[in-house]
Amino acid sequence: MTGYVAAVDLVTGQRSRLTRQDSEDRDIDWITGLLDQALTSGSSVPLRPRPGEPLRLHAEAWGKSVVVTVGLIANPGVIPLVTYGICRKGSGAGRLWAQMLEAMAAAQLPSSPGLTTPPQAPWIARIGWPTILDHPDHAAVASGMAPPLAWAWVES
Repeated sequence: MTGYVAAVDLVTGQRSRLTRQDSEDRDIDWITGLLDQALTSGSSVPLRPRPGEPLRLHAEAWGKSVVVTVGLIANPGVIPLVTYGICRKGSGAGRLWAQMLEAMAAAQLPSSPGLTTPPQAPWIARIGWPTILDHPDHAAVASGMAPPLAWAWVES
């Protein structure tokens, strides 16, 4: 396996590399537990174990890939703040990449030009939904999950 996970923000086009040193073991363990809960239950789970936690995590596995949305409880449902697509291996990478871009198009959110193909796996792609701007108090948590989330999935 490579020593990094390629990271791409599909809205801005910003690209970076996430090394394992970008994440604390405790953060990866925490995210791994959340992913296990969300994938097992098939529903969103509280981001932190405290009463009234407003942030939820929803995950859907697609073979060696996963789509994770962090959202805010609303009445009714959950307002999506950030969606991550994480590809562990090359198989299915194109399908996940296309699905992420289609989700942006369906929401009339333009993607950054030049993002027609995914980077070499492993990678994580991020969509920051416009709703995140309405909730700055939750933006840092929802947006800052990329490194431990990427490594939690890649190492699982």
